[in-house]
Amino acid sequence: MKKAKTSMSLPTKIIACAAVVACVAIGIAGLILPIIPGVVFLAVAVLICARLSPWLDARLRRHRGMRRHLDRSDAFLSLSLPAQVQVAALYCVKLLLDSLAFLSSLVAKLRRA
Repeated sequence: MKKAKTSMSLPTKIIACAAVVACVAIGIAGLILPIIPGVVFLAVAVLICARLSPWLDARLRRHRGMRRHLDRSDAFLSLSLPAQVQVAALYCVKLLLDSLAFLSSLVAKLRRA
């Protein structure tokens, strides 16, 4: 079991806390609005919190599904910066393609109605 990195500098912790607050706010809005993927933002907030809190990290790693996601985020952070940018770009392309597929299916449904 890997331990969370707790030797973060104060500015890093402040930025991480701001990201958590932003993700939670967007996540709650996403639970209300169907356009925003709320659960995804809440999951990102949990992953960031797990980086900040060793207790939460250990607790989440006991859960089989969360352990897998935490291990993946550890693997992502161990990549070099160009590799991280490449993975992030590929995820953005996948998000764009999934969004286009969703919009096309939505338009097809509206045309049939």
